[in-house]
Formats: sequence, C-alpha cells, structure tokens
Amino acid sequence: MPDDLLRFVSGPLPYASWWLWFGVALLILVIAWFVGVFVWTLPADRLRSIPWVRTLHAKLLRRKFTRAVRSIDQRYRAGELSAAQATGHMSRTLRSFLHQATGTRAQYMHVDNIRSSDLVETAPLFADLNDAQFNGASSVQVSRVGSRAEELIRSWS
Repeated sequence: MPDDLLRFVSGPLPYASWWLWFGVALLILVIAWFVGVFVWTLPADRLRSIPWVRTLHAKLLRRKFTRAVRSIDQRYRAGELSAAQATGHMSRTLRSFLHQATGTRAQYMHVDNIRSSDLVETAPLFADLNDAQFNGASSVQVSRVGSRAEELIRSWS
C-alpha cells in the first residue's frame, strides 16, 4: 500500500519564468531611477558637458524660463505687477537663465560688464529692462520687452 502512494509524491514545483522577468524588470527600473536622480541633481555645468544630456537640458531650460517670462508678462497685463516689478522679475529670470545656460554669473553683472562679456547680444535687452525698472518716465513697453526676452531665451544656443 505505501508503494501505491509514492506515485503522488514529487519534487518541488519549478518557479514560473515570469517571476524571473519581473525581477529583472524591477531591477532595471530601480537602476534607471537611481541614474535619473543622479543626473537630475547634477550641477548645470556638468550637465552641459554630457553629450546626450546637453540637448535635453538646454531644451528643458528654454521651456522653463520661457514659461516664467510669459507668466510675468501675464501677471503684468492682469495688473498684479507694476512695470518696475515686472521688468525686475524679467531681468532676474533672464539673468538666471543665462547663468544656467552658459555658466556666466550674469546675476552679478551690470549692463556695462555684460557688454564686455560673451553675453554682449543681451546687453540692449538688459538696458531696456533696467530703464523700465528704474525710470518712471521710461517709454519702454513691458510686453514688448517680455516678448524680446522670450525670443532671446527660445533662440539661445
């Protein structure tokens, strides 16, 4: 009788192969997550030196800062900001963009210093922004300066 029951006893069942593929996919996902966090938190100058990240970084920067300038212009048109406040915010945003895009510390530069640096093409825009910010009788139109700032950011290479 015991010999008849032995035919129902067998070894352990093998694992399903989908568990292996699930584990491999999960491992790849975790590695990709860590690589993404590492790359995302790199300083901008290091990102500009990595060839496959450089173009993505530039595109994201342009999109982020263009939206910021557009938002400032919309807030000015809605009456939330005065002309001086709006142009001050635009100047700060544009200077931050230039620092992120080029590494030049544009936040601390005067217009004359900008004219003598590699950012010379931005000097007229900064002169207009400063005029509108600090001169109450300025004829500079904030919306036009905002459009110029957006165009400069979008076309920066």
